[in-house]
Amino acid sequence: MVFQAGQLVTVGKNRYQIAGKLGSGSYGSVYKANDLNEAREKAIKAIEGVDSDIQEVRALKRLAQVESVQKLFETFVFAGHVCLVMECYLADLGSIAEKQHFSQRLTCKVGFKLIDILRRVHHFGVLHRDLKPENLMISFDGRKAELKLIDFGISAFFMDQNRQIQEVRGNDYKFKVAPYSSLNMSFGRPVTEHDDLEMALYLLMSLRKLNPFIGGSTTEKESFHKSPELVLHGKNKFLLSLTHLLFKQQMTKSIHYVEMLQCLKNSAKFNEKSRFTVGFGKRISLH
Repeated sequence: MVFQAGQLVTVGKNRYQIAGKLGSGSYGSVYKANDLNEAREKAIKAIEGVDSDIQEVRALKRLAQVESVQKLFETFVFAGHVCLVMECYLADLGSIAEKQHFSQRLTCKVGFKLIDILRRVHHFGVLHRDLKPENLMISFDGRKAELKLIDFGISAFFMDQNRQIQEVRGNDYKFKVAPYSSLNMSFGRPVTEHDDLEMALYLLMSLRKLNPFIGGSTTEKESFHKSPELVLHGKNKFLLSLTHLLFKQQMTKSIHYVEMLQCLKNSAKFNEKSRFTVGFGKRISLH
């Protein structure tokens, strides 16, 4: 472990007291820390290495204007690790969905908010490439809750700072056949905005406890592309129109975010301008 619970970390004038470890993955470990100067909780992500000019830092700096993306406060090097000090949130959608039923209305509202976040992320030329319920967090200010997109560790730029299109390499990410990866990613192909949107669809399906690609084979994804109605039927049929629209846009290599957002609004009644609410009890719930 890079940090121990109770440890005091001083970075210039800032002081962080480590509360404990939140989790870990192939790209680093995340700790909860108390910012003693600001009297608020923050997250510190520790990534092995000493070069702070890493893709996640570059992406977060480029997306600093996007409120629904995790905010980066500062970086520092500690014990052979680059440490990113970021906003800390209440819970991730993956842990909430394990114990809560996501209704048609709630699923469509999450989808609306997520696609709108991706619209803004893509506007700045960034591809996330790792969309899953665990990377969509809930921020809570004591009254209302909002979605926050995190973990840009395998993100990529498809536009430079001057908004000129640049090539995105294929096969430069560690997973290929993860259940939540797009079909293109499963084959190791270069990723476009369409792949983020396809992964957003799989995220919504996961919230509904639909996991048809759990085996990790590309065969199931190819079949889904050909006949999504074999999976999206009954109470999950409401996602079918969005699926057809996404795949149609993939075929024509066009992206119309407004059409996708309207498609979700047509699938369920919800107020897209309102924030979410959070319930507390034996478990955290989203409404």
